[in-house]
Amino acid sequence: MKNNTESITCYEDKEHMIELMDRYHSDDPQVHQAAKEQLLEENGKLLTFFIKRFANSYLPEYLDPLFNEMVIMFLEKIGSYDPRKAKLSTFLTNPAMRVAADFRDRIGKCKSSYYSRMMREVKESTERLSREGLDANVASISLDTGYSIRCVTDAIAMINAMDEVSYDQQGDEQDRLKNKWLSLPKIQRMKPSIKKVPKSFNRHF
Repeated sequence: MKNNTESITCYEDKEHMIELMDRYHSDDPQVHQAAKEQLLEENGKLLTFFIKRFANSYLPEYLDPLFNEMVIMFLEKIGSYDPRKAKLSTFLTNPAMRVAADFRDRIGKCKSSYYSRMMREVKESTERLSREGLDANVASISLDTGYSIRCVTDAIAMINAMDEVSYDQQGDEQDRLKNKWLSLPKIQRMKPSIKKVPKSFNRHF
């Protein structure tokens, strides 16, 4: 059976943290650097805990960059930490929450930028293929842009949704044209069907 003191995490051991922070604030650069490295090494698990707590739904490829940002936050904040007043986990909770929130916002903006670019390229490909007299279906757009069948399908759906919003905002003339469109027999309003994609083509995506 383990001794109780062995199960205490380093950052929960008040006396240990006081001694370590005293060395961190040493005037001797070597002592200070050694203490900083020890603090970071001993509290890596705490930073991992924050990631699991505040960002547990992130994909694996995001975890390393987020951990690096947690390390930067740790190094920026540790100098003002006083173990006599609070546990390190309590002291770092709010800064860690802000790091996770900022990271999430940046990831969201990157995704937004990606989808905007994809929609633009799909739209340009559709127009280019049509000008060249080619069938601008999902398969041909996919080949032209390099996006997968699913990405092209999603992009077309988003473009259509945005076009509908824009269409509704263009005034009475557009309303008149829309009403005329809706008055046509349903068979005349159907969009051209998309050709079936060969199974061999789908296997690449």
